[in-house]
Formats: sequence, structure tokens, C-alpha cells
Amino acid sequence: MDPYKATREQFTEGLLNTPIPDNATNEWKKLVTHLKHLQRLLAYHSAMKDTGNLAQVYMVPAISKNKVYFMWDFVDRTLGILYGIPPTKPFSVGNELWRDVYMRTILAANLLLDKRAGQLDEMVDMTYPGHSYRPEIGEGILAAARTLQA
Repeated sequence: MDPYKATREQFTEGLLNTPIPDNATNEWKKLVTHLKHLQRLLAYHSAMKDTGNLAQVYMVPAISKNKVYFMWDFVDRTLGILYGIPPTKPFSVGNELWRDVYMRTILAANLLLDKRAGQLDEMVDMTYPGHSYRPEIGEGILAAARTLQA
């Protein structure tokens, strides 16, 4: 898919519709399943749809750089890394890559669940100075984030 022509929605759907191999390890399956669920909720949150972010071409800077967009991007990249790890032998690429995905997953959960009050807002402010739209995350996304900790 060409990131200069395809939309964020097309990229998201591509990731979400990538099948999980039957012979993948349970750890790989569980991580992909939970991240895909969270990614769907983030992608179709009003802060992505109503702002036009989802309909934009992937490589065009987002219209609304907010915490939902920030987390969508973070989880999108995490899923991309995970899909690059062999699902039947996730440790065959070395513990470092698997650990990176694992740590990114924990960080995503902690940011969404606000384990350190205001950390997500701080990260968004550092990454996108001057943004002003601060959407509510919503219980569905928070529940999905909790599954990342299980």
C-alpha cells in the first residue's frame, strides 16, 4: 500500500484484516488480538473520524494532532513491528524485538490508563506543540487498554 496515496483508514483496515495464522504462538495471537481491538477503537473514535484524520492520506500531517491520534499512531506502529515478527517463532528474531513490542504494549496501556497523571497529555504536547483539542478517551478504549495488561 502506498502511504502517499492510501488513507489512514485504508492502512488501519489493512492491519486489522491481516489474518492471524492458526499456528502462531499463543503469546503472539493474544498480543495481536488485543492490539487490533484497541487499534479499531482508536481509529474509529470521533477524534479520528470527525476531525478528518482517518480520511487523510497516511503520510499527510494529521489535521488534529490529539491524544487519540497519538495513540492510534503508536499502536499502529507497534502492530507493524509485531507483524514483522514470525508468529510461529516470535523469539527467533531475538528477545530484543519481542521485548520492544512488549514494552510498547505496556507503555500504550499505561498512557491510556494514565498510570502517571497527565503523562499522555505531556507526550502529545511535546510531540505536537500548540495543539488544543483534548478529546475524552472513553471507556471502550480504556477497557481495551486494560486487556493489554492481562
